[in-house]
Amino acid sequence: MKFYTLLACLLPLASFAQITVTSDDLPQGGSTYTLQESTPDPMLDYASSGAGVVWDFSGLDSNMEIVLEYNAIDNAPALAQLMFNNAWTQPDHVCDTYAQGDLPDFSEAGVELPVEIGALYNYYQTIGSSHNIAGFTITLEGIDAPVLYTDIDEMHQIPLNYGDQVSSTSAYNIDAATMFTYTSNGTRSGEVDGWGTLMLPNGAEHEVLRLATTISKSDEFSTEGIDPVPFEYETTVYQWLGDGGVPYLEVQTAFGAAFRVRYQGEIEEEDTSNTDGITDIIHPEINIFPNPATNGSSLTLKGIDANSTWEVRDTAGNICVEGMGNRLNTESLTSGVYFIVHRTSATGLVSRPKAFIVK
Repeated sequence: MKFYTLLACLLPLASFAQITVTSDDLPQGGSTYTLQESTPDPMLDYASSGAGVVWDFSGLDSNMEIVLEYNAIDNAPALAQLMFNNAWTQPDHVCDTYAQGDLPDFSEAGVELPVEIGALYNYYQTIGSSHNIAGFTITLEGIDAPVLYTDIDEMHQIPLNYGDQVSSTSAYNIDAATMFTYTSNGTRSGEVDGWGTLMLPNGAEHEVLRLATTISKSDEFSTEGIDPVPFEYETTVYQWLGDGGVPYLEVQTAFGAAFRVRYQGEIEEEDTSNTDGITDIIHPEINIFPNPATNGSSLTLKGIDANSTWEVRDTAGNICVEGMGNRLNTESLTSGVYFIVHRTSATGLVSRPKAFIVK
């Protein structure tokens, strides 16, 4: 098995120095960033940090390339400009840039949405002393619907220095008329717990700050004909920030296991024509049926093979059940929301936790 080493040795002071991240180092309108989605190797140490560290992640692979465009707010659609570029009616939500983001996984509510969901774009602002998400647009039945944060999500302060603390709250509400509603309340807490040199594939080296943030969410989904479904979950995000706009490296973890790793840069030239083993490192989509489930029922875990191991955790992160294969019995689970964490039999890689409900 291939191992990578985190080098915690100090280099001569002339080699690198502690940096400060300013507004000029954040994503700028009109900029395009190339990201690589990497396999979440369970043997890698993403958590270690400190002062004057060399993080050697030069052996990261790539199983997918993502091109992320940040646009100036003046180029946003007309309806979005009314919400995010209007100092008269929405002075607190005036933004600088916008870019495509990740859609909420509504399928985890265990119901089929009565509306077609399209792309989501986050709207960013650097205002006062913080870098924020002020809201987003989400496409519902082909129409871009703006959603303002009622409590703006302050991601981190600006300028950002080693030792800075992160503490903020956020809230928004999606109200799609008679179709569905989705409310979200969150907190961020963390700190800039390290600085040093980040080594990435292709020989790239960057002077960075390491920001570790724990994000806790308490969400609720409701639609006509079913009781409101609450979700509570927590993720820890590690970001290596420098002068590159978006993070040079971002790792998302849940229950101590990485489920998404992305780094900035071009893929190594020799890898562009080599697809051997690609199907082995891309996680299949996990579907749980039935979801919601009743206590004592047997669930089918589609996308998990007979030799894979998994664990079921509650929203506090406690392990409730461990098992193997594509069947899960809920007899020992009380009513509530749970997450299944899957390790594939072929590689031991960890999938993104999948939520299911026991009624």
